[in-house]
Amino acid sequence: MLKLLAIILKLVLKIKPLRKHYFGLYKRFISPKSIFDTIVINTTYDGNLKLKVELCDWIQQQIYFLDYSDINGINFLKKNLRKGAVFLDIGANIGAYTLIGSKLVGENGKVFAFEPVDNIRETLNTNITNNNLKNITVIDQAVYDKNIDLELFISNKKNKGMSSIYRHSQESGEKETVKAIKIDDFVKLNNVPKIDLIKLDIEGAELNAILGMTKTIHRFHPTFIMEISDDILENSSQDKNNIFNLMKTLNYKSYSIDNKGDIVNIRRKNKNYHNYVFTPN
Repeated sequence: MLKLLAIILKLVLKIKPLRKHYFGLYKRFISPKSIFDTIVINTTYDGNLKLKVELCDWIQQQIYFLDYSDINGINFLKKNLRKGAVFLDIGANIGAYTLIGSKLVGENGKVFAFEPVDNIRETLNTNITNNNLKNITVIDQAVYDKNIDLELFISNKKNKGMSSIYRHSQESGEKETVKAIKIDDFVKLNNVPKIDLIKLDIEGAELNAILGMTKTIHRFHPTFIMEISDDILENSSQDKNNIFNLMKTLNYKSYSIDNKGDIVNIRRKNKNYHNYVFTPN
């Protein structure tokens, strides 16, 4: 019955003027009452991709009901990732960027998807297998500025992509120890010939990840799309400006993204907003 309700709501939300009401509906009813928490459903994604989604999760629920969880970032990806490119999806989650990136780079391109959390990576691998995508390599390591073991505070089922090396409001009470690697070392070990674009979304560890890839940055000058939020960084010793200042010293310019996927000047660094683009000068 609840799966049927989800299917009906998805059809209703195909009517674009009604989509603006989804977030209010989520906050008032869907999340507090855990209406869809038991629903796992297969859906189509980006036209011709197959996706297994768990509707208890905020990101996956947006994908199911609204087609994408981050249309600005996805549109940017589509405009900037070319055939034959090499794409690093660091913090791949269930593959929202990874799968589309695979289509965009084609058979002569390559996607490296980093996802250290076991249950998330299992879904990611399922989605890759179900789409028969051969140009993706999944890496079960975190990305950091040292090759060490890290302890992750695993997020709850309402927001599965929030697992972090820092304490956070969405914790499940579980912890997971994972291996971490510097991108500079990963590139050397795997003879990666180039990197064109990096998506970085690792819940507060972005600065550490960048510090572990400075040689790669100087060598390949990749474009970055990065999720940054002071809300996530507040439990660390960092803030958003640390990341922006580091990217500036690496000779990068910073931008926001509009809903068409075009880069625009940053009017203000929104505390709650996420995606920024960094392009080499």
